[in-house]
Formats: sequence, structure tokens, C-alpha cells
Amino acid sequence: MDTKSAGTLGVCIIVAALAVTLLPRGAAAPTHSIHSAEGSLEVDYMIQTSPSEAEGAKMDQVTAIDFLPNYVVVKTRSGHGVVFVRDRIRRLSWSVQEAARK
Repeated sequence: MDTKSAGTLGVCIIVAALAVTLLPRGAAAPTHSIHSAEGSLEVDYMIQTSPSEAEGAKMDQVTAIDFLPNYVVVKTRSGHGVVFVRDRIRRLSWSVQEAARK
């Protein structure tokens, strides 16, 4: 290999290494998803906020629940979303909203 070829190869390796480290990595694909295009799901959750406390609430008009390896993402019809860390979830359930059933 001559000097010019070695230099070109070196530059290619550096560019590839920079691209791998600087470009954002794609989000992990959900392992399981639940979808409702109408936003007819209601999610009830309880999240641990400290070693001795937890807070919970209900979210309505949910369009999707995506289960990823370390997180659960809940998306609403308004375009907002909430990310729950899996090891902090104490309760997570969902159902079809009553108004959507009629």
C-alpha cells in the first residue's frame, strides 16, 4: 500500500469513527405497543418518587403506550407524552374510556 492510499484509508476510518460517535443513535424499538388512533385509552399509574413515597394519577385521551427495555412511553391525543422509568413503576393499567365504548 502506498502512502497516498494509506492516508486515504486513515481519513476514511477517522470520518467513520466520528460519524458513529457524533450522530444520534436511533431510539430503541418498543418491545410491545398498544395503540388507539382515536385516543380512547385511559391510563392509571403509580410511580415511586422516593424510597417511601409514590404518586399516581390517571391520563385520558391516550393514543399509544410503548414498552421499551427501560422505559414506558405514554402518548396523548394532544401530542404530549410521559416517560416512565420501568423500575419506578408500581402500578400501570389501561382501559378503553367509557365515552369511547358508546
